Amino acid sequence: MVDNRIGGCCSAFAVAPDLLATNAHCVRDCRARGGTSIATQNDSMGKTRFRIVAMSAHPAYRSGEGGAGTPDVALLRIDGRAPRAVTLANDAELRAIGPGDDAYVIGFPGRLMDPLSPSATFLEGRIGRVTGLDGEATTPDRAALIQHDAVTRGGNSGSPIFNQYGHVIGIHAAHIDDEDDVTIDGRKTKVTQSSPFRIGMRIDLLQGVPAP
Repeated sequence: MVDNRIGGCCSAFAVAPDLLATNAHCVRDCRARGGTSIATQNDSMGKTRFRIVAMSAHPAYRSGEGGAGTPDVALLRIDGRAPRAVTLANDAELRAIGPGDDAYVIGFPGRLMDPLSPSATFLEGRIGRVTGLDGEATTPDRAALIQHDAVTRGGNSGSPIFNQYGHVIGIHAAHIDDEDDVTIDGRKTKVTQSSPFRIGMRIDLLQGVPAP
């Protein structure tokens, strides 16, 4: 749970004792808020907190892409040691991801996110498809964009996406909005509605993030 003196930003999870994974847009948002960013451990009643001493986003990340088309992943260095870290899926598991696979997301959705005493919410869904970052079909080694339908909300950005073996295959990044052209009082306009589809970044994109 990424937090600072203003309020909650995003979710994050330990990939090593002193290293957390999250989204690049979370790093951007936390930096924009100012203050001292911290990570509050899940279900610790707000008592276990780590100061974030460094943040590093993927160098190819481009702000404003809406979660697709850019590697929205980042790493955070903390000044302590998390009690446990997740297990990352291996290359064979990542290349085998396909439509219909189970997807489990654990994080802090929307108004359920309490930055003072976070308690994670478990969400279940399915993989819809996997594509390249551009949304086009590609080979398994380049299929880094994971579309899923677990019912996430804003605070879930940075949440781990697990497969059926409990291994992390991705980082939840965004939801896909539907845009419809409508006519209101004789004027054409676009109406944006939330769709059931969400986007995750395949976990091996973290390999391109410089160490913070």
